[in-house]
Amino acid sequence: MPRRRMIDPQIWRNEKVGSLPDAGKLLFIGIFSQADDDGRLKASPRFLMANIFPYDKDKNEDDIRRLRDQCAELGLIRVYQNAGEEYLDIPGWSEHQQIRKDRYEPSKLPPISEAAETSPLNQLIGPPTSDSEHAAQHTLAQRLRSNEWNPTNEKIIKVETNKRLGNLYADIVALTETQKYILIEAKLYPLQPKDLGQVIGYRREMERRGLTPVTTFLIGGGLGKLTLEEAKQASVKLLNLQELLVATTNQSVKTTVDSTDIPNIVKSNLDKDTAPKGAARKKRAPKTTDPTIAEIFTEMRDYLGYPDKVTKDPIPSYGKEGQAIKRMLARGFTREEVTGCWKQKVDARGGEFVSMTWVNEDIGKIRKKRGPRQPSTDEEIAKSIEEAGK
Repeated sequence: MPRRRMIDPQIWRNEKVGSLPDAGKLLFIGIFSQADDDGRLKASPRFLMANIFPYDKDKNEDDIRRLRDQCAELGLIRVYQNAGEEYLDIPGWSEHQQIRKDRYEPSKLPPISEAAETSPLNQLIGPPTSDSEHAAQHTLAQRLRSNEWNPTNEKIIKVETNKRLGNLYADIVALTETQKYILIEAKLYPLQPKDLGQVIGYRREMERRGLTPVTTFLIGGGLGKLTLEEAKQASVKLLNLQELLVATTNQSVKTTVDSTDIPNIVKSNLDKDTAPKGAARKKRAPKTTDPTIAEIFTEMRDYLGYPDKVTKDPIPSYGKEGQAIKRMLARGFTREEVTGCWKQKVDARGGEFVSMTWVNEDIGKIRKKRGPRQPSTDEEIAKSIEEAGK
């Protein structure tokens, strides 16, 4: 069902569009206004004429066919056949049309990858790929439903896409026969820390609703600024989208459930490569957490009772908390001062988690009150914090 579509202002300066006759320009705009959410449309001249030129009595099917084929020759569309029917799709669809996840409807038309025959007029743009996140999500959901892909090596009995979690919409939520949940978020681009925060937010909403236990997967087109260590600390498993789609086409993918291991499918393309173009590219090892920061994280988890008293990791974002801790250490505060200030704030809030960002804002008051001498015990630190708050 087509919805409102966006027209990029640059379309009028596009040389390919500019080379079309006026009727051809109108046909192309009509095509993407009528296309479904995956950029596909029936391509028979009769269908196009009835839906785009319903009142133009001066045009016939041959005119529409000629205009359609001109669009294909220019690479604006790709025409193909399946089961004797003509279809088309629009390359780069997702680059120009932003469709909300909660409104996306998977295409009911066959993709070009399933075409029995493609038009010789189509420009060669490489092998068919899913350039839409929605298409990739739909493909992954289908393979989960058919159990072609079992990310936790358990039979899947239910799969939901665009799962509503309050005001949030998760890409895919699956349920196994052992009543365990799988949360999947897929991105086309290299993964960023915000993507990790997003999927953690989805997981938190699931846990709040009692949808536990949850195994969380973040799938992307490589690593951006997100590190494997950050994902590991958050108990989120990373997979490479392209390799996953290729692998699940022929054989189900075997992934590890052990969060201490990196799945093989991650290792090839989920390593960040910052070598300049033309230079010899060298694999870089994932960044590791500073030992002092890692010790502080361990102390924080222990103090909050994880995993003995609480099953959920109490630290929502290791990246954010690590940055705050790093800033305090750089300012000359000791590990004992940082954790001491944090513990006092946790106690004041009845044992609830307190962000180190807040601690970073207040810890300077301690030094102003105590002068050059540094407290060395939790009791002294607590006294300093108490005085700083007066």
